[in-house]
Amino acid sequence: YIIGTTASGKSAMAIDTAQRLGGVIINADSMQVYRGVNIITACPSPLEFSQAQHKLYNIISPADNFNVNDWCKLAKDEIMQCLAHNQVPILCGGTGFYALSLLQGISPIPDVDMEIRNQVRQLQQTLPSKDFYELLKNEDTQMAEKLNMGDTQRIARALEVVRSTGKSLVYFQSLPPQKILPPEVNILLVANLPNRQVVYDKINLRVENMFNNGAVAEVK
Repeated sequence: YIIGTTASGKSAMAIDTAQRLGGVIINADSMQVYRGVNIITACPSPLEFSQAQHKLYNIISPADNFNVNDWCKLAKDEIMQCLAHNQVPILCGGTGFYALSLLQGISPIPDVDMEIRNQVRQLQQTLPSKDFYELLKNEDTQMAEKLNMGDTQRIARALEVVRSTGKSLVYFQSLPPQKILPPEVNILLVANLPNRQVVYDKINLRVENMFNNGAVAEVK
């Protein structure tokens, strides 16, 4: 599992490792799962995709709901497929929550009612942040105390859980996490940590390249 800061060179390291070991690169970045935003998410280029097998990139519509639990299920399937075919699974991404969840497990949160989810997401789109946050304060004070008013994505998640289950997300988060991978699967965590100034320079260059390569048109 290759982790590291933005622009630290994780993708290049993953490709090199895949070529050396006969591996498959499995996306562990929470944004690169989405289609249509390759530039602003710094997704691997077509050339990089051609240099090794890549899985779980560009698979979700930005209009669809997708969370860490969904990713863990897909990542587990890809990992087990690799092992069944004597290939080395190489997870690559800078989303720390994904890494922790895969390695340590996820709190057992029941599936939410889809009608309730759609209602909450509609409120998220139409209500001012302050009013949306007030809904959570009224229905789940414990969770509201943990969240910032502007974090509407997590507020929406907390609302849909309490409305679907009658229990606070805090309750489910307090339960022992459920392991994702079977005990015989051991993951080696590799942190790619170059000099800070090198990373700053690469980030600056990356942002310039994003604009030069059409980031504005992609967002539009």
